[in-house]
Amino acid sequence: MIKKSVKKIFFLSPGPTSKGGISAVVENYRKSNIWKSVKCIHYGSCALSENFILKNIYSLFKLMCFPIRIFLFRPQIISVHCSSGGSFYRKSGYILIAKVFFRKVVLHVHPTHFVDFYLKRGFLVKHFINFILRLCTKVIFLTKESAVFFRNIIHDLDTDIVPNPVDCNYFKSNLTKVFRANYEILYLGWIIPEKGVFDIVDVLPEIITEFPNVNFIFAGNKQIERLESEIIQRKLGQYTQVLGWVDGPRKKELLLNSRMLLLPTYSEGIPNVLLEAMASKLPAITTPVGGIPSVFEEGINGLFISPGNKSELVAAILKLLRDDNLCAEISASTYHNAISKFDIEIVGDKLYLIYSDLI
Repeated sequence: MIKKSVKKIFFLSPGPTSKGGISAVVENYRKSNIWKSVKCIHYGSCALSENFILKNIYSLFKLMCFPIRIFLFRPQIISVHCSSGGSFYRKSGYILIAKVFFRKVVLHVHPTHFVDFYLKRGFLVKHFINFILRLCTKVIFLTKESAVFFRNIIHDLDTDIVPNPVDCNYFKSNLTKVFRANYEILYLGWIIPEKGVFDIVDVLPEIITEFPNVNFIFAGNKQIERLESEIIQRKLGQYTQVLGWVDGPRKKELLLNSRMLLLPTYSEGIPNVLLEAMASKLPAITTPVGGIPSVFEEGINGLFISPGNKSELVAAILKLLRDDNLCAEISASTYHNAISKFDIEIVGDKLYLIYSDLI
């Protein structure tokens, strides 16, 4: 439990309407003890917009207003949440402003592919990244591997490891999952090739041969028209639903009532949807890429397949469709894993201790 008192913390991240993992993480922190016990103030650094120009004008406006907000509210800690690429460069401006005001900065690096982002940059950009990381009072990574990598490059870098939180209480249900005769198979995430979503379409004919009552549900945004086109061309419409982006109660309903979650991704950080599947007692099929192995255990949370291996994907889906008892066993163990390691109060308390030690 949180006992100490920290005065003010700015949480700097995309706004709550943004359709992304960082927003979901910060929204979970809003529900935890840290937000209830400490004066946390969220500062949205960008808005949801498909228009590149408008999005960047708004981001620049928010950056220009940031010094005024610091002067008025005088936070002790600026908690900066970033991804790689443009997200990191935009947040660098906030970090520079925070240091001008002598604020302590805790940088949360959310993607595990931040290491790859760093390695692919040129000499000058790498030095700029090193410079920004050195300005931070502490840098928080999702995995030990990322923290060790940057400590080896920046020897005086103060790092810590904090996993993403999930609101287990929100997904808690009095209903016991019944897998018998449940053939709802869920994909939840961006509709892009890198997530393996089109591999699911490729293997669907092999699944319906044995299970003609199966229903594949695709929920997400991005390349929806391409997905719908491929489904129509292959005459698979009666076995699929394409819902577009879902959130809130509808998302919860899908997670609680599906038989399994599919995430055959090629590249990943620590996807919130996997943590939400655990909290929903939902077995998952995914790949051991990025930060997934740090939160997902074979046989405990579901099944691993190799990225792009469609025969393994077929075998894993059929295995869970054929075996109700295996699904029930994974359902129980994956839920226990979620509440014991990733619940918002457990992760929130850990984050609080990090902040309080800096004051």
